Amino acid sequence: MTETNLIILIAFSLFLILLLGLLPGKQVHHPPEEASDAILQTRLFSIAADLEMPASWLAARISDRRDWEFISREAPRLKNSFLKERKRVAIAWLRETRKQMSRLLLLHRIISRTSTNLRIGTELSVAWGFLSFQTLLMIAQGLILLFGPFHLQRLAGSIVATFEEVTDAVSSAVPSLDSVMKTAIRSDWARYSNREI
Repeated sequence: MTETNLIILIAFSLFLILLLGLLPGKQVHHPPEEASDAILQTRLFSIAADLEMPASWLAARISDRRDWEFISREAPRLKNSFLKERKRVAIAWLRETRKQMSRLLLLHRIISRTSTNLRIGTELSVAWGFLSFQTLLMIAQGLILLFGPFHLQRLAGSIVATFEEVTDAVSSAVPSLDSVMKTAIRSDWARYSNREI
């Protein structure tokens, strides 16, 4: 990568971070008769029990500066090795989180094919959430590669919150499904979810 490309990438990343920081927090709005987010997610996981939420506590631990300060102080010769390994683990967390989003979108496609009650608002929420999620992942990966793993902590909360918003949007279709539809969705999920994404 040339120096000019690197400067452009950094400038673009900083612009996106600034833009995301200025945007108001996104919220998925449910009609008053629908259940709370926790209940909606529970309904979603009743269909796809093996779907996993990203672990924000793990990202916080991966990007904790206290480990870096300890290594720097107690074993300075290991700093480069520690930094490389921590970068690798931070990128692995991003990959796993991306994989879980792909699985969530697969479940959404299965639900959408089965449901007779599609809502444009839900589809737009899922699409916008996915776009936001991908943008945040790209920014996080760029920051980690350019400046180290300790920048993951800044974006991990936003990444997890965006994942949860998409989960809420996908879950909002579950209450309208009858037992036959839920059985069909579980069957399709069991068939497709174990494929490599």
